[in-house]
Amino acid sequence: SKFDIGDSYRIDDYTLAYPLPPEPLQRFMLAGIWVARDANWSPDFPAAAQEVQKLYKIPTKTDTQAVVAFDQLFVKGILKALGPIKLPNFTDPVTADNVENYMQQAWAPEPGEGLTPEWWANRKDFMGTMGKVLMDTLFQTRDPGKLLDLTREMIQSLEQGHLLVYFNNPQAEQVLAEAGWDGALHKGTGDFLMLVDSNLGFNKTDTVVNRSLEYHVNLADPAHPQADIFTQYQHTLQADVACVHRATYGKTGTYADMQRRCYWDYWRIYLPDGAALVSANVKPVPGDELLSKNPWPAKVEVYPGEQDSQVFAGMMVLPPGGKEQNHVQVDLPAAVVKQVNGAWQYSLVVQKQAGLAQLPFKIVITLPKGSTPQFDTTGWKEAGSNTWEWSGKLSQAQTLSVTWTN
Repeated sequence: SKFDIGDSYRIDDYTLAYPLPPEPLQRFMLAGIWVARDANWSPDFPAAAQEVQKLYKIPTKTDTQAVVAFDQLFVKGILKALGPIKLPNFTDPVTADNVENYMQQAWAPEPGEGLTPEWWANRKDFMGTMGKVLMDTLFQTRDPGKLLDLTREMIQSLEQGHLLVYFNNPQAEQVLAEAGWDGALHKGTGDFLMLVDSNLGFNKTDTVVNRSLEYHVNLADPAHPQADIFTQYQHTLQADVACVHRATYGKTGTYADMQRRCYWDYWRIYLPDGAALVSANVKPVPGDELLSKNPWPAKVEVYPGEQDSQVFAGMMVLPPGGKEQNHVQVDLPAAVVKQVNGAWQYSLVVQKQAGLAQLPFKIVITLPKGSTPQFDTTGWKEAGSNTWEWSGKLSQAQTLSVTWTN
């Protein structure tokens, strides 16, 4: 089988005309052009896939029929189903348990080599080697048990956003959409919530940052629903480093070095169209911590998002060992609450960002006094007067609904 993987940097041709990137990339990374490697800005995968096809075609003049995206968790799942694989010039077999370490070690320069132009040009060659062996092993597998395990891993990865697929063919794309496997924003007909983090720090810190999301919905007046969104972040590594915003591989070029840095996060909260900002409690970012040297005030910007959503966004810089909580209060559109057969109904779709293993999530709902609620899912508990809560770790999108009468 033919299988080619190339470094995305190698297709860039700066003599050609590229479009401008999304505004936050211009503002915070001083990016003047939009190239294929940065095309995954939208959390709506069909939109991002179409964008990468356009940007890939500019330098390559090549039309593509599909886009497939996957992360390390998908690779680990495939290896878990297949078993160990043997790679040339690598002593130990690659397994689900060591593949992440293998990738990080293979990416880094050899001891004593340093950050040479040759290292930079070849730092991702291991992906082609591993990918070829993985694909050959997949196509040669005939064991029914392994094939069943592979199918389960594929479906789970599609459901959890570790494998994303887009087809130009409308019929094929429709099949994915109907199964909920297209990676699109699945807003539903009621309330919608999605937290999206974009690392704009030229580093690898996102993998060592823990985050959680709380959503407090006040439905005491069903005609005027309100919500408070709390996002918590913690940088899990410790390092005494200054938050200097620049593109550098550091002294060693290792993943560990690039993780022990500050986290420049442009965060976005997606809500239904019509949501309006009431207040916010977020921290400013001083100009000396940003590449542009322009300080970021303690504010939240609001603009229309994909799939008729509303985006609330801001910038955060989190040093190693640091913790931060943001609080955004909004008025929700009245349409998130419906009257059905004489009862009130509220339904929320909360969607996890693709590539994130889990998102700790808690929702607290306040209903009108004297309400008798019925919940569509288990796990709810009373948390106070007319207040109920549900919490869990989201590995995929979750729908939470309540119906009540007075």
